[in-house]
Amino acid sequence: MRSGWPAALLITLLMTCVKLTNAADATCKEVILTGPESYVPFVWFRKSDEQVLGAGVEIARRALAEHNISLKTERTFAWNRTLARARAGEIDILVALYKTDEREKTMEFIGPYANERTLVLTRAALDLDVRSLDDLKGLYGGAAQGDSRGDALEADMRSELNLIRAPHVRLLFAMLIAGRLDYMLLGESAGLYRDDIDVRAHPAMQRHILPEFEEGVYLAVSKRSACAAILSQILGGAVPRMIEDGTTKQLLEYYTQLFGSGQKKSAPGHDP
Repeated sequence: MRSGWPAALLITLLMTCVKLTNAADATCKEVILTGPESYVPFVWFRKSDEQVLGAGVEIARRALAEHNISLKTERTFAWNRTLARARAGEIDILVALYKTDEREKTMEFIGPYANERTLVLTRAALDLDVRSLDDLKGLYGGAAQGDSRGDALEADMRSELNLIRAPHVRLLFAMLIAGRLDYMLLGESAGLYRDDIDVRAHPAMQRHILPEFEEGVYLAVSKRSACAAILSQILGGAVPRMIEDGTTKQLLEYYTQLFGSGQKKSAPGHDP
């Protein structure tokens, strides 16, 4: 009798988990998903047909489709506001962000499915050779509100740099061009692949990478989402599998090319 209790208890627990999962599946048929507005290849809003697309979106879509859960995508207008809505449970899934101690209080992180370094844009007139944060001391810089560069870099930024926060990257870029800033910080992908600022083609800009600051790019589920438990379970199982079989790498490459081509084609492995 005594030796049978653990097995019986295990069976009961498994049956309970199955019931809870089925109940969640029955109620969570559609969830709201978004991410930063221009963060290729992870997620961006394509104005030509008003679609939110990207590797992070497709990863979530494929994982949830296996459980008949559909995605309602929303365009992001202000990242700070989007984070607040996710904390409140008004948005279920964010598909491209860094993990920080503060964010972990309100979100369940899955991944990372990619890694990213920090890009420093400087005015070419300064002729800087930026290899570390020390090279930015004494200069006047900027970063977007709500845009975390990871806990380690954020701590150094607060203590060592003269830095302002602005609502949008576009505003920072305009200030940089006008000479009101010496530099700006943003993610490498966000800085190289944007449709609202032309970093690579602008002769007044120099690009530098901070190689010692590399952060993972994650999906995150709001802990206040009504579907938090099932979403964390589904994505937590699917994302590692997609990383292992190369799906995430394929999607990242595909959406980088798609953004550059401006074409409207379907993601690899899916019908148009």
